[in-house]
Amino acid sequence: MVAPLNPTRLGRYEVIGLLATGGMAEVYLGRLMGPSGFERVVVLKRILPHLARETAFVDMFLDEARIVAKINHPNVVQVNELGRDADELFLAMEFIEGESLGGFMRRHWVGHRAIGLELAAFVVSEMCAGLHAAHELKDEEGRLQEIVHRDVSPQNVMITYSGKVKVLDFGIAKAVDRSTRTRTGQLKGKVEYMSPEQCKALPLDRRSDVFALGVLLYELTMGKRLFRRGGELASLKAVTEEPIPTPRSIDPSYPEALEAICMRALARDLDERYASADEMRRAIVGFLRTTPNMGFHEEVLGERMRELFADRLEVKNAMLRKVRAGTSSLQIPAPEVDLSVEHPMVPTVVPTVVYPPSSNGTSVALAAGSMAPPPIEKRGPWRAVAVLAGAMALTVGGYAAFAAYRDDGASKTAATSALAATVVSSGPASAEPSDKAAAKVVIEIATTPPGARLTVGGQDLGETPKKLELDRGTEPVAVELTLDGYETKTETVTPNVDQRLSLSLTVAPRRGGRPFTRPTAPPPTATSSAGPYRKFN
Repeated sequence: MVAPLNPTRLGRYEVIGLLATGGMAEVYLGRLMGPSGFERVVVLKRILPHLARETAFVDMFLDEARIVAKINHPNVVQVNELGRDADELFLAMEFIEGESLGGFMRRHWVGHRAIGLELAAFVVSEMCAGLHAAHELKDEEGRLQEIVHRDVSPQNVMITYSGKVKVLDFGIAKAVDRSTRTRTGQLKGKVEYMSPEQCKALPLDRRSDVFALGVLLYELTMGKRLFRRGGELASLKAVTEEPIPTPRSIDPSYPEALEAICMRALARDLDERYASADEMRRAIVGFLRTTPNMGFHEEVLGERMRELFADRLEVKNAMLRKVRAGTSSLQIPAPEVDLSVEHPMVPTVVPTVVYPPSSNGTSVALAAGSMAPPPIEKRGPWRAVAVLAGAMALTVGGYAAFAAYRDDGASKTAATSALAATVVSSGPASAEPSDKAAAKVVIEIATTPPGARLTVGGQDLGETPKKLELDRGTEPVAVELTLDGYETKTETVTPNVDQRLSLSLTVAPRRGGRPFTRPTAPPPTATSSAGPYRKFN
């Protein structure tokens, strides 16, 4: 029996609408009804219909269910049920009223506003707690399952509007007894949040996730990306080789205690890194005890979330009221930011690696799953990493703002796309991208509310939602959105990879009445040459 493309029910759950579609699964908003007015809003995740009969995908799906269902912790998204509907499996998961950490970072950075040291440290400490619960998971005989998340990144962390932090997406987590195995020489995860050992496809333990936590602590407190470069190979080199500038070398006012925590988590030597996420958490809590807001960080984080996302919170609350009133079909707000969308960042102090043109004069940029790596002419340890990376499958995933699902990039091909590099023993490795892959990228643009007029480069391209096909390049493109009753919104998009951009429009001031105002950040009290002000605000 073939699964319906748009189901109205999955098991005992009513399907309200589609939240997101990834490379492996699609995610729905659902509702469970019971006697005496009992009701629960849930997230339903099922394998894409055309993959439901593929054993490898089913096994991966079951592995995720087995891992997450055993973790019961407030900082981990909860799985309520692994169900079956006809011949297909689905997961019923906790519905999170909040936004991704990626969206949280983006709204701060777009507004040139610092997150604040205390809030940043608190968010990472809560992530530490959730990951430690996963790392400590034992089987029925009391043996550690040796779980490693392997994809700790901004899209796999949610922050609720009340200030709770939750880790999600254990879809590529590694456990000692999982039935699906990662092939030797295969990378899974987001390169700039991988540990050095993960980049080199070496055996992993919990300390790999600790490194990713260090990356996030650095980025949240410094207001910039640490290892993002012009392509995956350049990012791999940055993670494994390039010096990491200490926070105080950029901003002398950065607290020494917090810098020590950050740099220890980022130690490339495993023995110098924190032995566990809990050890890192306790160090961060020790730092937070010296700050003015100790004991109130969750409340302050909730206030910040409601302020930052006031527009989306209003839309989502209206949606939930309709769901609870029994509406069976409605417009669901799209996620605000996907992994593919570039987060604005302050200039990095680490030089970006620029690869020279190939012998035929063509400059080659790397995009996951679509282009080959640039020519490599390196010696020493990095050559081995670059050659290995060229033959690895890079899985690039993202989470919808409402739901925990894994996008493994398989939608661009039937399975995981490979980046192949031809290695010549006595010369540089090289590879040529296909003309079709190099020429165009697809950018999907959606708005809340929909129906906004879309203009790119002065050309009217119709109304949202809209799928654009643009020439691939590294120059930002201005996208203007207009809709009656709403302020004109302009965003810049870099057409270097396929991406999906979902934006919320702001209600325009009413004539003759009180204008709509969005909460804004207080004026900065201190600045540094490298980034935004550091004060807790």
